[in-house]
Amino acid sequence: MNRNVAAIDRDLKAIRQQFQVDAAPPYDRIVIRRFPLPRSWRPTESDLLLVMPSDYPLNQPSLFVQNHCRIRFRSRDAYGGFHSFDRKHALWKEGWAWVCFWNAGEEKGGVPWDPVRDTLVTYLQKAIDTMASAGADREEHEF
Repeated sequence: MNRNVAAIDRDLKAIRQQFQVDAAPPYDRIVIRRFPLPRSWRPTESDLLLVMPSDYPLNQPSLFVQNHCRIRFRSRDAYGGFHSFDRKHALWKEGWAWVCFWNAGEEKGGVPWDPVRDTLVTYLQKAIDTMASAGADREEHEF
């Protein structure tokens, strides 16, 4: 495992200034409590789970919300991330829904993950920005 524990400690120090965080080395999982969700999501806040890759910061974490969350696509509520919540994911039974947030490269219209520049703070901002635009821009949701 090559996870950079010092980088995670630094990132969590900034996040803990605003949120309660449950995490301990080696940081396989990080839970951020009562994180505010974009307007199109219900409820208005959720705990977030970050599943950290063994090679962080070379690769970004995976993002999960509590599995009772919903996203509003125009006029209807549906379970949803950006493509879908993956109900088959092993963490669903633990109360977590994987958000299909893909930090796409520039060729896909996204901003690529940069292990030198990006931190958990920038990752969360990109995720929330993407979550906000998903609720506003999509008319349908595929289950």
